[in-house]
Amino acid sequence: MGTAESYSAIIGGASLTNSGETTLAGDLGFSPTGAITQNGTLSYLALHNGDAAASQAFTDIFSDMGTAYADALRRDSTPNSFPAAGGGNFVAGVYNQGGAAAPSGLLTLDGQNDPNSVFIFQIGGAFAPSGEMKLINGAQSGNVFWQVDGAVAPGAKSVTVGTIMAIGAFSMGANATLDGRILVTAAGTFSSNTITTSSPMTAPGAPTGVSATAGDRQATLTFTPPTNTGGSEIIDYSVTVNGGTPTITTSSSPITISGLTNGTAYTFTVTARNSIGTSTSSTPSNSVTPFAEPVPVPVPTPLPVLAPTPVPVPVPVPAPVPAPTPVPVPVPVLVSPPPLGLYSSLFLAARPPLGAAIAFLDSEAMSVAFTVNRVNGTVTMSDEDVWIRVGSPSTAEAKKALDSAGTPVLIDGGVLVSSCSGMLPGTELYFYLANEEMALSLGQFPVSSVGTCAGAIRLPNFLTEGTYTLSMASLVTDTRQEVAVTRVLSTSIQVNVKETDTKEISQPTSKQDARKETIQFNAYSANLTKDSKRQLDILVKQLPTKIDNFVRIVGFVGPGGSASHVSKLSNARSKSVARYLKSKGVRGTYVLESGGNSVKTSKLAQNAKVTIYPNQ
Repeated sequence: MGTAESYSAIIGGASLTNSGETTLAGDLGFSPTGAITQNGTLSYLALHNGDAAASQAFTDIFSDMGTAYADALRRDSTPNSFPAAGGGNFVAGVYNQGGAAAPSGLLTLDGQNDPNSVFIFQIGGAFAPSGEMKLINGAQSGNVFWQVDGAVAPGAKSVTVGTIMAIGAFSMGANATLDGRILVTAAGTFSSNTITTSSPMTAPGAPTGVSATAGDRQATLTFTPPTNTGGSEIIDYSVTVNGGTPTITTSSSPITISGLTNGTAYTFTVTARNSIGTSTSSTPSNSVTPFAEPVPVPVPTPLPVLAPTPVPVPVPVPAPVPAPTPVPVPVPVLVSPPPLGLYSSLFLAARPPLGAAIAFLDSEAMSVAFTVNRVNGTVTMSDEDVWIRVGSPSTAEAKKALDSAGTPVLIDGGVLVSSCSGMLPGTELYFYLANEEMALSLGQFPVSSVGTCAGAIRLPNFLTEGTYTLSMASLVTDTRQEVAVTRVLSTSIQVNVKETDTKEISQPTSKQDARKETIQFNAYSANLTKDSKRQLDILVKQLPTKIDNFVRIVGFVGPGGSASHVSKLSNARSKSVARYLKSKGVRGTYVLESGGNSVKTSKLAQNAKVTIYPNQ
């Protein structure tokens, strides 16, 4: 806004009242002249009270504010709805509330990793936020605008972000904070408030002082990091040789570049990268030419002059002194996620409610936010910069990914899609699924060098319908203490599992033509007994062997089986039956499924159910 960019507050009214300790990061301006009534301390960089600078700033602000106000109104003829109360999760866009608005819960603005994302909120009446506003994934307060057609009254201890442009007065509650600016046409009141004005994050400046030293088929490069980091920590540097593509990435200076050709001249440039983007290239280094080090010529060793050999005098040999026993030095061990056995008991002991999440740092319980996004079909568990998201495999499946209560829906044999941020780089994010009968390890995603991950996991096809606990575990850096500590983060939510619709499998004949048999197994065994083979032989004799058959086999494990071996043992029973039928000439497609620990088919359920549909 022109000359007004240095102001934290511009007041169009004739008075400002302050009580308590209030701090403004920028300037305070009145236009026309205004009076300050003090009952405490009001701090600011500079005061412009009706002078030429304030008048110009006021003109600029309300000229630009009028433009911004009108721009906000015409941004979208059909803006998204903004709630009159409560909170929510919002991505970049234009939002409208036709009347007054008083958001009271957590209001999260998600930049979706785009630092240029813009948020415009049109409020048709008074604006009285009383909760907390939070910026995540690159969202910046300088790109948030509140166009208010009325008075502004942030509640006590509230946290507000963005530029507030109001046609009316303002009154900030006790200890309320604002990351942005407040621009009003009437009087104002402060009460122990803080206004900060965050600079927008940008790509960093270019590294400087790039210097190269030649060696044998290599060069050593030194450089100075940029003084302007863009407001975000430098992630890494990329080195480019002679204007080509980047050849190597490093985290600091100096760096040795190998694989060069001796006798060829080289120059180098360096770029810096932060979470916003990559800098421009540095000024090229000096030109260097790698060379081979000369091989030194060996100097012949002169022959020694022989001297008379002295007669040796015996020397008493001292008794050996026993060597001290070495004291073992403890080796530090990196903490890793606990094994599945420990997790199964943790899941059952601390089962989260539907529509919520529980989390632990090692064994210490912590609170996490549970956010449902029905548009994308995702749920997100988050705590500051650390989050894990579970969602649908595609936009087309988003409506099916969550049930009416916002609980994720998984399909046995389907796909689980997830992503994460804030994990310890170079580790892995583990996935586990458990209910009252079993605990399964689904797999893991690798965590990138910047602490993020994303991927999909194929679910097993033997899951029965019901509610399960889905848990995710990885390593994070805990900075809550004076020393950063690596700890295990485990997060659990409830999911609903639905079975695959078996009607989609094309069966060649009706069910009344099927041949069925139940094959018994010994407890904890997947080997066919003599009686089991005799049963299968009788079944085979009733089938034509020269045509294909549709064969469906389901293995079961009795209630006495170990939960951690249910899947392995039930699948092994299915495969034993399939191999024996194939050895007897029964041709066809073998659909192998696992029923797991079930008591639905018999009292002991130590069996495999075989159903054969012969083709005609």
